[in-house]
Amino acid sequence: MQWRIIIDTMHEFDTVEKIYNSLLNMGELPNRVYIKLSKLNGNVDFVRFAIESMIKGTALERIKLEFIEIKPKIRCRTCGYEGEVDIPAHVHFIRCPFCNDVVDIIEGKEIEILVKD
Repeated sequence: MQWRIIIDTMHEFDTVEKIYNSLLNMGELPNRVYIKLSKLNGNVDFVRFAIESMIKGTALERIKLEFIEIKPKIRCRTCGYEGEVDIPAHVHFIRCPFCNDVVDIIEGKEIEILVKD
């Protein structure tokens, strides 16, 4: 079974709710799920803790969850820089590491849930 869903979110509680609801709506439960998210989705450790707490004692508990933190990818309209950036924590906008202008986020706001069994 291979399954993929992409969720666009930028807050921990929204992130947790959307991941949990996606797991609930899978139908046949897989053995392992990979969840790719960035700091733009919130604190990754908090999201992991919240999801693991919510599924404890349910049928979803048997799923092995693998959280993969990715770096956001940006594009700067001013200097043209495009690439991955490190961010210190959950933020609503990112500045270019070269010219310090506010940039467009082209990857990293979304959460990707992958199932491969």
